[in-house]
Amino acid sequence: MKIELKNIRYFNALSEETNAFSANLYIEGEMVGTAENIGKGGPTDINTKDKKGAELIRRAEVYCRTLPPTEFEFDGKKYSLPTTLDSIVDDLVSKDLEEKARKAFDRKVRKRMPYSIIYGTKDSVIAQKLKMPIRRLLNLPNGDVLLSNLIATYIHPKLKEGEKVLNTNIPERILEKAGLRPSQYVKQQKSQKQNKGLKR
Repeated sequence: MKIELKNIRYFNALSEETNAFSANLYIEGEMVGTAENIGKGGPTDINTKDKKGAELIRRAEVYCRTLPPTEFEFDGKKYSLPTTLDSIVDDLVSKDLEEKARKAFDRKVRKRMPYSIIYGTKDSVIAQKLKMPIRRLLNLPNGDVLLSNLIATYIHPKLKEGEKVLNTNIPERILEKAGLRPSQYVKQQKSQKQNKGLKR
């Protein structure tokens, strides 16, 4: 069953124990009502649009109860909660927020990338600014050697466990020549449109 959220609006100032939001709820492609949470730690409220929406929501609630429970760890203890429609909605909200944060991070990295070697993790990045743009450096007769030596000398030794060179504008051969393993740099990937729906 396909469950989606569209037109999600966040209210960060109201978010305390949970994400404060409102959104349109779609089930099997039909707009059935709204979902909202006031951000005070309570459950997400599902409001129906009409009788047809109420029936689709009822069917979705039955379907969600057939899904495996949600397992999580808190304070060193493992817990298990039954899957419900509102827990699925909360999961979709969390994924949407993660996607927005990832896109904001990617924009920040892309903005600095032409003039810097950027390394770190999604939580913390360092930008080593260069004296000339990377594209111009690569066009020099010995640009590949200069850049690989720079990375080998000043970046590679600083990489900690889990950190990577985040530039996608440096050819892989240069990163390899600098001594980086594949796990120590990000490969350039084609952007794919992310679906905010859940289909199981």
